[in-house]
Amino acid sequence: MKKSDASTDSAVRKDFEAVRKGFPHTANVTYFNSASYGPFCNGVAEAIRGNVELRLAAERDDSHDAFSTSDELRAAYAKMIGASARSIGIGLNTSHGLNVAAFGLPLKKGDEVLISDIEFPAVAYTWRAAAERRGPKIKLVKSHNLCFDIGEFEKAIGNRTRVLSLSYVQFFNGFKNDLKTIGEICRKHDIYLVVDGIQGMGVEPLMVVF
Repeated sequence: MKKSDASTDSAVRKDFEAVRKGFPHTANVTYFNSASYGPFCNGVAEAIRGNVELRLAAERDDSHDAFSTSDELRAAYAKMIGASARSIGIGLNTSHGLNVAAFGLPLKKGDEVLISDIEFPAVAYTWRAAAERRGPKIKLVKSHNLCFDIGEFEKAIGNRTRVLSLSYVQFFNGFKNDLKTIGEICRKHDIYLVVDGIQGMGVEPLMVVF
């Protein structure tokens, strides 16, 4: 190993340890499930406590501006995925975001929504509810070895296909979908791509193109 490589490796380890210290539970366990009800880091816990104290204060500091906090979050999220801040919307959680897409996209009765036959339940149930209320049809894309199959996806595209909805990283086996290739196919066929990114965001790089 070269000296420069050793220095880089040492710096990475120091950065990792600094981040790890922000998660007290890592002193005893290694936590792999980052989705749903995951553990807080110290910074998140401090921010929540600060917000609660602000709302409980007898003499409230009304200089606190929730809108400026939202703007800061949009800028941070945009930087994370290579987007513009004005293109970022903030929802309550992933299921809320999926519902915004399922009930907000301009779909007509008979339009097709493609999802994998092994998709995460929140994705599948959200689109099933939209199909019952709005009329689009759900079409399942066959998986291969329990992974999303791009070839099967392309074969499933028809004249009424309007949406593909899938997870960035599959919840039960950790398979990371090739969103770049999938996105190019969707753009070619003028298909909306709706991604549940919670299993990969912040861990795997994701750059969107507008």
